[in-house]
Amino acid sequence: GSRRISSASPRHAQVNMQQPRISLLLLEFAFLGSAVAELPLPAKCADIQTPLVDFVGGKASGVSIGSYSNTLNIQFIGCRGDETGAKTAFTNTSTFFNPISGQDETFFTQSCDPASFFCEDSQEDFFGIRESRIRFGTTVAPPFSPPTPTGRSLAQAFQQMYMCQGVDSIEGCAEPPGFNTTLDPAFGGDVLCCMGPGQKCSAPAEASIGSIICTELGYATGALESASIDTGSPFCPTIEFEASPEQPFRMDYTQPQNTFMQVLTCFKSELIPDPSPPPPSPSPPSPPPPQSPPQVPSGDPTRPPPPSPPPPSPPPP
Repeated sequence: GSRRISSASPRHAQVNMQQPRISLLLLEFAFLGSAVAELPLPAKCADIQTPLVDFVGGKASGVSIGSYSNTLNIQFIGCRGDETGAKTAFTNTSTFFNPISGQDETFFTQSCDPASFFCEDSQEDFFGIRESRIRFGTTVAPPFSPPTPTGRSLAQAFQQMYMCQGVDSIEGCAEPPGFNTTLDPAFGGDVLCCMGPGQKCSAPAEASIGSIICTELGYATGALESASIDTGSPFCPTIEFEASPEQPFRMDYTQPQNTFMQVLTCFKSELIPDPSPPPPSPSPPSPPPPQSPPQVPSGDPTRPPPPSPPPPSPPPP
């Protein structure tokens, strides 16, 4: 997927450091457990896309994948709005020193508009293969954002997508443990980055995490489109892949990120079955047996009686 420069707020990182909290996810790779096996696979948009749901004091639009996410325990991925579901009015600004240019660089980031979230199903047949796809994320295009945002000005601000992870259900994202549902008016309906489970964390941008999400949705693999910067780590924390059997994933709420997911596409390919041959044509009907000539039954009143024999000749004289 495409890689784009992006940013978030140093204020978020500062608050996170004030209340350090680390959650280690000791998980097994049980992609298709018994609970998932009962769900429709592969998942379609109709199965996971959700209207506005309650998410840390606001309303969000996205995909609800908690029923599928046995491994990562991600309940929701999408765009969080204010109390009404409208786009929040807050812009994060982040300044980092660029060692190459020797100057500070400032980046601007906003929360993506719930109206910009999309989910699409598609299918394509080629060379005897049928490829099914699901694609979801935030629209990177007007009127929701510039087609190629740079994050270097308010007009080019990045539109960050989030996840809710670490709680038992999507209802746990509304009022997660330790979260104050009284919103600060200074944030224009927005909230700070996650400092514990169920709060506003970055949507994960690691390819390995995206592949696991796709696998649990019933697809074979996935592709990520993400935004990132190289001069700092300004985004909200997210779940990270550790590549260790004892600790395959790590969720560190003190660790800001330099990237976030914008779009995830999942793929599944399968052979197109050969069409069944048509059933054989029915045999033509047998010709009727030949008919015998009609016979007049004896005693038929329509039949004339045989002629009477002639009278006997008189004897000679």
